[in-house]
Amino acid sequence: MYTLPNEIISKVFTDLPHPQDYLNLQLTCKSFNAIANFASIRRTFFEKLLTKSRDHIFATTKEKWSEETFKGICAFLESSKIRPAYTDIRLVIQQVPTSHFCNFQFPSNDVKRAILNLFKAQALPTQSAKPLTIPTLDNDVLAQAEYVFYQEATQHMAPRRIFYDVTLKKESGKFARDQHFYAIFHHIDCLVAFDDDLNMHAGIPEYKDEDIISSTAWENLLTAESIEINNMPTVEGSRRIPVGEDAFTCTLEDLPKIEKPKPCLLRTFSNCHVLHDIAKGGLKKGQFFDYVFMYEHEDDDSICMEFCTKDDGAVTPRGYLLMTENNIKWQ
Repeated sequence: MYTLPNEIISKVFTDLPHPQDYLNLQLTCKSFNAIANFASIRRTFFEKLLTKSRDHIFATTKEKWSEETFKGICAFLESSKIRPAYTDIRLVIQQVPTSHFCNFQFPSNDVKRAILNLFKAQALPTQSAKPLTIPTLDNDVLAQAEYVFYQEATQHMAPRRIFYDVTLKKESGKFARDQHFYAIFHHIDCLVAFDDDLNMHAGIPEYKDEDIISSTAWENLLTAESIEINNMPTVEGSRRIPVGEDAFTCTLEDLPKIEKPKPCLLRTFSNCHVLHDIAKGGLKKGQFFDYVFMYEHEDDDSICMEFCTKDDGAVTPRGYLLMTENNIKWQ
């Protein structure tokens, strides 16, 4: 087989039924690895792999794409360099990091809108007549949204939320009150927004408690010798999306919708000094803490900063802050 023309070898790659088969063949030798990494080969593989999913979407929803748009979606997925774990395109899109939405040169707004709408198929509508607010429990509302999709943290990706039909409720940097966005990708430390013309805007969320305002770098809150990224759920619960072969064959309809986000331990800061007095616990500026745990509050979308000391092997909480999103520092 090693003496076969590249055209035949390429056809073998694009006709494989499973990403694992693709990887196994790719690792056979250097020449196969080179062929497997050609963008055109990977794009064709994605197109064949996801055609059944596309046809299912057409049959069960109002969504319709031209062949050119479908090829644009597959080019977007291919260029993200993910190895698809699913055959449902609405699940494959969840593997793509938010940064790729910023860096990819979309060929058209039709492709961009179709890709953004892949998340919307999983979004929850507002549960009442009042739109979802950002943050959820704060009198100083930053924005309102009509739909939200909660994506759980994975081994390779922090939790994120995708909001749709978002309206600012106060002035925010370069944007005036009532600015409307088609969609917003929201991480605790960054934000990517698409306005109604699908122009992309990036920003950094700023959080506030006790008159302390800071990004999640916490440059205005503490110093630390080291930072560990955790992204580990703090509450038990079954995994929404299966893994392995079960994941490859499942579809979006097989999965329950996430009614609310599963809170995560996000960061662990070690050997810290606080830069402010903190009322919750009577903490003083310059005070030392062995650990500061940063995690999502279970009952709302605030970020809890828990200041702890280690005494005789036991980690003891000494104070805390509940940081709620205050504004966006737009870039």
